[in-house]
Amino acid sequence: MRKHLSSSVAPPPSPIPTGRGSRSAVDSILGEYIDQSIHVPHLTLPKNTHRWVPDEIYYPSLLLRENDAMNRLLSSAAEFGVVRIIGHGISSEALRTMLTENEWLFRLSRGKYGNYDKFVWDWSDNTMVQKAKVAIGEQNFLFFRQQLEEVLKKLKGIAKEVDEIIRMSNTSDESWKKIEAEEVKMYIYRCTKNQSSSMDQTWLPPHNATLEDSFKYALNLYLPLEPLEFSVHSKRGRLPFKTSPHTIIVTLGHQLEEWSDGKFRSADGEVALKPNLHIDQALLSLELKWSFTNLNDDVYKTEKRITLSDQVLILVILILVYRMFLFMYTNN
Repeated sequence: MRKHLSSSVAPPPSPIPTGRGSRSAVDSILGEYIDQSIHVPHLTLPKNTHRWVPDEIYYPSLLLRENDAMNRLLSSAAEFGVVRIIGHGISSEALRTMLTENEWLFRLSRGKYGNYDKFVWDWSDNTMVQKAKVAIGEQNFLFFRQQLEEVLKKLKGIAKEVDEIIRMSNTSDESWKKIEAEEVKMYIYRCTKNQSSSMDQTWLPPHNATLEDSFKYALNLYLPLEPLEFSVHSKRGRLPFKTSPHTIIVTLGHQLEEWSDGKFRSADGEVALKPNLHIDQALLSLELKWSFTNLNDDVYKTEKRITLSDQVLILVILILVYRMFLFMYTNN
């Protein structure tokens, strides 16, 4: 038995040469195999590493109805519900100077959300107009009002152009082609250095504070007068990006999303204020909420009401005629 086991065991391996002299411990074939085995594979990094930023459209190109500008606007509005407008003709430096020199503006309206002041531009409020005239004098007030009305006029013009391009893209719906009236609200926001340094992080305006109100409108135009971080909240989630005081950010409201049957997305925007932001002056920002009234809808409703009234009137006339004939018949 022992002889059988000892005879079946494999012989020990031959000793490996020491590698001295002309002989090598590893032959050339094994060396090539090892070299190939330890070869580091080539790694390719993704090409697109920058953060998402909405499309930037040159406003004069929209006025000329250039196809490339309109297509990029429609694509960004459909996918994200937001687009950036540059070359709009509003001087952020002049606007900032005007608002800084007229800080009395924020004493007229004591609107506040957290750490920032809010002023609603509404000169149909006679009480506010009288307070403004007393604060700076009638002549100064008229000059200031004229300057701010010019800014409002330009923002309304941008809103109308963007709305028209979006509506006219749906050529199958004739009701998108007529607008009877518009509703406009303009807000001016201010956050001072002390206000911004006393908070961990906040948004201007605070998220959900004006979210529902913004969605009721067709378009919301934001004009930050500082290079800040802007965040868009849409059905795709939160999308932050950097913005400059030369850019108007346009977000779509729920009104356009409903009228397009979901073809275009609604979104809400906010400006981020962070404690590590070094500012020597107040942070200022403008917001315009713009909505439209469709002419065809009103005509349709009016026609519908007239039709029902006519039906009632015809029914009353028929009843009177019937009773008249019945009376004449019974008397005979």
